[in-house]
Amino acid sequence: MLTGENGIIKQATHTKESSREAEAREKLEITLFNAYNEKNLNREYNENEFLDDIIKSEIKGAEVKGDISIVDGYAYELDRSVPKIGRYLGKSKDLIFPEIEVTVELAEDRKTAKIKITAIEEKNGINKIEIYQAGEKLDEFKYDNIKEEIKKEYTAKQNGKYTIKVYANIMNSKTVEVDGIVAAVNFEPDGNEEWKKEHRTKVTIQETEDRVIESKYQWTNSVVEPEDETFIENFKSGDTIIMNEVTGKHYLWLMLEMQSGGKVKWRSEAFNFDNEGPIGTLTSTPISQTSFKLTATANDEYSGIEKYEFYVENDLKEIIGIEENTAFYTLNNLNMGLIIALL
Repeated sequence: MLTGENGIIKQATHTKESSREAEAREKLEITLFNAYNEKNLNREYNENEFLDDIIKSEIKGAEVKGDISIVDGYAYELDRSVPKIGRYLGKSKDLIFPEIEVTVELAEDRKTAKIKITAIEEKNGINKIEIYQAGEKLDEFKYDNIKEEIKKEYTAKQNGKYTIKVYANIMNSKTVEVDGIVAAVNFEPDGNEEWKKEHRTKVTIQETEDRVIESKYQWTNSVVEPEDETFIENFKSGDTIIMNEVTGKHYLWLMLEMQSGGKVKWRSEAFNFDNEGPIGTLTSTPISQTSFKLTATANDEYSGIEKYEFYVENDLKEIIGIEENTAFYTLNNLNMGLIIALL
């Protein structure tokens, strides 16, 4: 009764283990709920580095290896898109993760940096390596389940955080920060977090021995380097480049064609644009035969709602209350036609 397969000691041990796993799961569930709120409220949120940082900062001793979060020694698959727990994988000590080492080496001219990757997984073999920045895939390298050590280099042209994902039977990842690259061009300002209809930046090309013979630009909503043929707008050093026709995060990309025949591309930090009006609904609820309660609800994904205004026969009326994204107004002694506008 004490020591058998269904003995009291074994059952007590199993119950204790289940309780510990449940506590670890609850910690992760609470943190992922907080991350879900960040996803809806924080424009800087992304389901890669940002989510990893939330988990590691809110749960003491937590680790994130690829799409697996380890809390108190228990491993859980992450559904990053929600975010939520996917499935329980068991104790982390029983899983085999690819081993990753990543170093950063600045070039002598400090215009680029080498991200040097070393990875190995001897049991199942490595089938893919991916490189991400700001949640977007920059490059990938595919392999046929190689069990020997793999060495790979990637040339970074921009400062910032880079995430290297290594896939075997289980994926593992490592994030490094590139800092110290000196741009061949200068943006004034270099990005702007304020949500505006229009942004402008002055672009200055630094003098080099290899003279610039042509310079072009374009705006994109991605940190992924655009193809050469997509650059069609010309500029010269000292020009102020303006954009006012887009919404969301956008980056200014420059392509410099050098006298030697080479082409160099540079990217600004993000500029935040909002050129879309809020999406709103207006409903009315009868209070009496001559009065109605008007309810206006609006959302703006980017810059948010600044104010509500109700108009009756072109006269601005006082709002009786606002709760979160909803405003209210009561129409009394109704005996006329109405013109109501929501701003």
